[in-house]
Amino acid sequence: MNKMNAVDTYKVILVEDDVQLAGMVAQFLKPYGFEVTIENRGDLAVDRILREQPDAVILDVNLPGLDGFSICRTVRSEFPGPVLILTARGDEVDEVVGLEVGADDYLAKPVRPLALLARLKIHLKKASQLEGADAVSEIVVGSLKIDARSQSVMLNDEEIHCSTAEF
Repeated sequence: MNKMNAVDTYKVILVEDDVQLAGMVAQFLKPYGFEVTIENRGDLAVDRILREQPDAVILDVNLPGLDGFSICRTVRSEFPGPVLILTARGDEVDEVVGLEVGADDYLAKPVRPLALLARLKIHLKKASQLEGADAVSEIVVGSLKIDARSQSVMLNDEEIHCSTAEF
């Protein structure tokens, strides 16, 4: 189901403890068809993401309770939508870690609203194309199972953690 029309609404969970910034991002995205709900605590984000299954997640890294890298790593096997990390941590090492734990994109603060919007739209379009495609999303060979949609690998019913590059 391709939802890239102007009349469609995308549900996004923004995990950000800076209330003012979160409000600004939510207000900016609203006219573009995004319904943004805000979660201020990292330790509440995992359950909320898995329960609500939004179209996309935008994560800060430095959060109370649980950091954004841990959230991304935890939800990745059960949340197939795009995850974008938006953080003040602009070091290359942090960006690599973010991508390796399963984020689809990494943006450094201060937020550039149009760049965030463009990247969000691109990732949602890709996810929509994958959802509507007849392509095989799961490969099973003996006791090995690879799920392209959730980017997870199971061997003998045990999850194998691998970086994005390894996947």
